Amino acid sequence: MSASHGAGVTFVVVDAAGGPVGCDVEVAVDRSAQDWEGLLGADQFALARLLAKEGREPLSVAATRVWGAVECLRKNGRARIEPVTVGEPRSDRWVLLRSGTARIATFPTALNGLDDPVVFTMLTGDDK
Repeated sequence: MSASHGAGVTFVVVDAAGGPVGCDVEVAVDRSAQDWEGLLGADQFALARLLAKEGREPLSVAATRVWGAVECLRKNGRARIEPVTVGEPRSDRWVLLRSGTARIATFPTALNGLDDPVVFTMLTGDDK
């Protein structure tokens, strides 16, 4: 089981078979490109910029997707985070990412009372 608290909600993910999971919920806060690069590092920031361009979405949403993926990996016990990469292409608002054997799904949405989008992220399928 994994839980995350943010944006006034609690997000919980459980694998019925007891497999490893991770989750994160974050408000997509508007930050400068320099701030995002400082938070994510050069490689992960490059991924965020690619996601923003390809998905035609704000950098804040794309970078929050990547941030959430890294948080899920940490919650899954990763001391060293393997690079996060783009997974299978999708035509809806979901973006699938990968890190090693981990599959990470991200979805931005609106929540009542918040001006900024909220990104929900969940990790499954990690067989470390």
